Amino acid sequence: MCVAATDGPSIFHFAQYRFNNTSFRDMEEILSRADVVVMNFGIHWMDSPANEYRRDMTKLFTFLRTYDLTSKQIVWRESFAQHFDSEGGEYKQGQERCVGIKYGDKYPHMWRDMIVRETIEELGMQIIFLNETTRSTAENSGGIFWLPVHDESRHNWVDLHKVHPTTGNCEATHVCQAPGLWGNMFGTLTNVML
Repeated sequence: MCVAATDGPSIFHFAQYRFNNTSFRDMEEILSRADVVVMNFGIHWMDSPANEYRRDMTKLFTFLRTYDLTSKQIVWRESFAQHFDSEGGEYKQGQERCVGIKYGDKYPHMWRDMIVRETIEELGMQIIFLNETTRSTAENSGGIFWLPVHDESRHNWVDLHKVHPTTGNCEATHVCQAPGLWGNMFGTLTNVML
């Protein structure tokens, strides 16, 4: 889907739950069409060992490292918090009730994003945290921009998820129609990057 502005930038939405980790042709197409790419992969690595996620993220960022990141801006959006009634809010069949998150040993706080941070750093790439960065610091950085949203989506879940008033069940994974969260995200992006 593409939404094109008449006087400004074009905004593209590429729906990919999991990228093809044997061919990056789809990612090449995305990068050829966009100057700024906001991406996240994570919640669809469900019930799989963390080493599979680490392997796939290593492949992704090894591929991205081949691009001139002073002309293409890659923004990693932290994974939105899930609020299913299970440890860490992780999806579990039959546990669709939306609740506050309790992290534990199996699913610690932001385990996916910690793997991504470690992977980026192990590959020698710089991380520019958008909540700590000024515009002058961000210009031509050549690194991966980091958009912090996990904690906001974790703590403000009542406002972000559509919770059924009787059952308490909700769509606790996808919050793309949450204007409060996306408004804050775009504010953070534009203050630093545009």
